[in-house]
Amino acid sequence: MELYAATQLVHRLLQEHNLQDCVFNLSRGKQTLGYASCNRITKVKTLSLSRYAIELGTEEEVTDTILHEIAHLLDSCEHGHNYIWRSICRRIGAKPERTAHTTKVPNARYTLTCSCGKVYRAYKAGKRMKMCSYGCGKCGTRGLIWVDTHTGSPLAQVRIPDFVSCFG
Repeated sequence: MELYAATQLVHRLLQEHNLQDCVFNLSRGKQTLGYASCNRITKVKTLSLSRYAIELGTEEEVTDTILHEIAHLLDSCEHGHNYIWRSICRRIGAKPERTAHTTKVPNARYTLTCSCGKVYRAYKAGKRMKMCSYGCGKCGTRGLIWVDTHTGSPLAQVRIPDFVSCFG
């Protein structure tokens, strides 16, 4: 979907649900499709959508994400994804699901793959990724190294023994 069309859709839906005072912005988030926040002190409500999710998603997926976040705003961000939030979703026409499973996100530049099949992804290389070996959170395997998916080369220059920890 085009960014301009999505922005128009957001403003129309916010107005339909009496949220015209809500702040809207586009984020560069690659792992989240949208985000709603409600400041309890200033009473400012914010709806944020990932520009990547908009550009890679269909109109139906983007609309459902917008309605998902609007349900949080109508709930004043108080009930997470519980039965109250789900009932609001149904009332406004959103799928009452916690996450979207179909929307595409950009490919990550770095991956860490364990022998158990678990794959971790990162979009930026942090300092620790270049200096440390990592362990799998699923099976506990130690000594894993991040790999740059563009070049196929490992990020760590020297393989660090499993018993060395970067976290102290």
